[in-house]
Amino acid sequence: MVVLEPNGDHLARKILEFIPSYRAAGEDSFRAEELLAIFEKTGWKISVRRKMNIFPNFTPTSIYQRLKRFEPMVETSQFWNALCTVVLYGLTTKEI
Repeated sequence: MVVLEPNGDHLARKILEFIPSYRAAGEDSFRAEELLAIFEKTGWKISVRRKMNIFPNFTPTSIYQRLKRFEPMVETSQFWNALCTVVLYGLTTKEI
C-alpha cells in the first residue's frame, strides 16, 4: 500500500499549529508517530519512507514553473528536505 501524507509533517505547518487562530479553526494534524502507530496496529510495516514535493498542491503554476528545478536538490538533501510537503510511505503486510 502507498500512503501520501500531505502537510502534517511539514516544518511550516508545525509552526502554524502554535498560532491561536490556527488552533481556533480546529485544525489538527496527525503526528508522524501517531500515523505510524496506526499502521503498526492494523498490521502494516513501513518498507519505504520518503519526503518529497517542496510545493503544496495549491502552489500557483507560475511559481512552480520557475522553481521546480530546485525540487530534486531539496528532496535529496538531508538538511533541506525538512521543507518537503509530503511524506510517502510504502507499506507491506507483516507476513511478507
